[in-house]
Amino acid sequence: MSKGNSAIKVLKTALNRVHKGWTQGKWSYTDHQTGQTFVCLEGGLFGYCDASKHRLTEAQTEARDVILKVIRDRYNGQFTTIPDFNDSTGRTQDEVEEVIKLGIIRLETGGDDDYLTDEDVDSLLSSKTK
Repeated sequence: MSKGNSAIKVLKTALNRVHKGWTQGKWSYTDHQTGQTFVCLEGGLFGYCDASKHRLTEAQTEARDVILKVIRDRYNGQFTTIPDFNDSTGRTQDEVEEVIKLGIIRLETGGDDDYLTDEDVDSLLSSKTK
């Protein structure tokens, strides 16, 4: 279970996990030859724990909810769950990382980035560190 005590910390931890290794179709796995661990977006958010088996913390719930809102907003309601988005054919690690960064931005700016221009968002995305 993730130990993040705020939604922003959960998202920053998820970004770090996804950046180190992202996957589709699996919660997480470790390549036994290299020792590298890969996670899907939910695996990054929830710390490799199955949300249906373990109760989410308040911070994880808030992080999940903001990610779902970002996905709905960014992709015009095309995806209704995190796995649908993560496992979509053609999805890239960069797109997953972008959604997490937009979630961080949304939380850091008071939860609503509708007033930001596309240039503002691009600038903030490029300035976010891992």
